[in-house]
Amino acid sequence: MSTQGSWKDSLKAYNEKRAETGASASGEDVNELTRQFYCQSTSVCTQSTGSYASIPRFHIKPPGEDNVLLHKLREDARAAHVQRCSSRMLGNVDIDRVLSLLQEHSSSEEAGSKMISFEDFVKVGELAGERFKDFFQPTIFASLFENDPRGRLPVSRFYNYIMRKVWLHQTRLGLSLYDITGQGVL
Repeated sequence: MSTQGSWKDSLKAYNEKRAETGASASGEDVNELTRQFYCQSTSVCTQSTGSYASIPRFHIKPPGEDNVLLHKLREDARAAHVQRCSSRMLGNVDIDRVLSLLQEHSSSEEAGSKMISFEDFVKVGELAGERFKDFFQPTIFASLFENDPRGRLPVSRFYNYIMRKVWLHQTRLGLSLYDITGQGVL
């Protein structure tokens, strides 16, 4: 509200000055005043130096209820985003194909569980394709690794990891459908 007070004061001062001189406002003066008032109210035009100039704006208010065009644009953008995310989602066929690749390249069975070495893990990652590249990272192998003396990973553990990640993404996508405004709040 303090910016409105400064607007009113500067507008009153301008009108009093104009009334005293009897001059009419030119188009350039009005444009300059409008720009100044806009810059004061939105802080868009402020020329700040230092680190504050590079900080991005984190919160953007959703459009008002009276702006139908922006609401429609926002809905369409969200629908396109959800469609793009759901098309990238891994399906059961893809996951079953990777499981069969893992079992083909697994070395031996110990204690009822097939094991895969890191070299075979990398080969399966190349065969699985681009959609699975995030799952076949060395850090994933290291984080799922048990104390195996031969440096192998149980196939079932890695398969469960993939399933949990896919379920997590499906749940997030399903919950985002209930987020009407697209602000991450249900």
